[in-house]
Amino acid sequence: MDKNVDPRDETIPRPQVSFTIRPDTGPKLDVFHQVQKLQLPYHDLMFFDATSSGTPGLVRFDFDTPQSAVDQAARWLQALPIVLSVQPSYGPTDGAA
Repeated sequence: MDKNVDPRDETIPRPQVSFTIRPDTGPKLDVFHQVQKLQLPYHDLMFFDATSSGTPGLVRFDFDTPQSAVDQAARWLQALPIVLSVQPSYGPTDGAA
C-alpha cells in the first residue's frame, strides 16, 4: 500500500499551513529545502501557479501531527522575508466528520 495515499484525504482536511511568497521572489525550491531542514513531520509541500499577488504554497502534515508542530512551521514561515502571509489550519474540530 502506498503510504502517501490515505482514504481520509478524500473527506478530512489535514493539519496544514498555507502561505504566499512575494511575487518578486526567485526560485521557490529554497523554501522547499529550508522546510526539510526544520525536520518537522510534514506530509507534503506544494506550490501553486504564481499570480501577480505572489505564489501560494501549502505544507500539509500527517493527521496526528501536534498543533505545536503546525504552529512552529507557521511561525518559521512568517519569519521569512519572502513570505507575505501565513495561515495555519489544524484539521477538523472534535466531533466533525
